[in-house]
Amino acid sequence: MRRAAGVATLIISAVLVGVAVANRHTVVLYLDPLRDPGRSVEVPVYAALLAALALGVLLGGVATRLSGRRRVLSRTGPARGAPSASPLPERPLLTHRKSDRLLT
Repeated sequence: MRRAAGVATLIISAVLVGVAVANRHTVVLYLDPLRDPGRSVEVPVYAALLAALALGVLLGGVATRLSGRRRVLSRTGPARGAPSASPLPERPLLTHRKSDRLLT
């Protein structure tokens, strides 16, 4: 598995380097096109593509993390220190010996 991830990383890196070499010309990115079209930045195409990719990965990771947090919190119950809705049983339902198991 680790080797497959390394190979995939090498392939993706080679593709990104190829895109960067092929797209070295500059483009104009307008930072505020509605109010002041003079606010612009000239960057190479590959830099704009990589920045957009990085921003997408970052926003996707944040969204995934937030949705996973909600799922984990719903499984684990209330926060620490809060009284739980169902108290723990007085004795364990299962023990380490077969003869001590309760039939419930």
